[in-house]
Amino acid sequence: MKRSRDEASKVLGERMLQGWTMLGVSCPVEECYTPLVCNRQSNKMFCVRCNQYVLTEDELKQQQAEQKNAEEVAAIEKDQAETEARVEKERRRYVEQQFRLEEQAKQAGRMQELDHASEEAGCGIAPRGAAKRKIDMTAVQSSSDSDADVNAVRRQTLAALYQKMEALTNSLSPTDHSERLVSVARAVREIAEATQLLKQ
Repeated sequence: MKRSRDEASKVLGERMLQGWTMLGVSCPVEECYTPLVCNRQSNKMFCVRCNQYVLTEDELKQQQAEQKNAEEVAAIEKDQAETEARVEKERRRYVEQQFRLEEQAKQAGRMQELDHASEEAGCGIAPRGAAKRKIDMTAVQSSSDSDADVNAVRRQTLAALYQKMEALTNSLSPTDHSERLVSVARAVREIAEATQLLKQ
């Protein structure tokens, strides 16, 4: 904040009492034109009314150059930081990709092991299956032979029963009494029931 001329004059006197030197140049700020003072320790010009240091042309150029250099350094550091961030991102992506590839390779290896184990198990099961089928075929053949024998026995039994039934029927005569008729009828019925069972 700019001071008034009276305040500036008062501060100027105080600075000179403190050892500051009043220079023969005035403040370059428009409508100020207050004489500048210089501190012997810093050797920099100061305006008591503007309350700020005043730079010479060379100092201004140097300050601008330093500011430009600082901006360039900041831009370089920013680019380096962005580059490092991209490199780190690519590195992490590469690591994740390698991890996924390794996991896929492990999974493929496990699948191959399972397939190999399944093939080995299949090779071991096939003979047992063949043996089982062979046993089943033998059992079927034996069962067929047994059925043939049973059917042959049935046919023989049926033939014998038919012969017995025919003999009983032929033995009847008009003079037979009722008890004999009942006995023959009972025998014929039993033979018929046995014949029916053999046909099932």
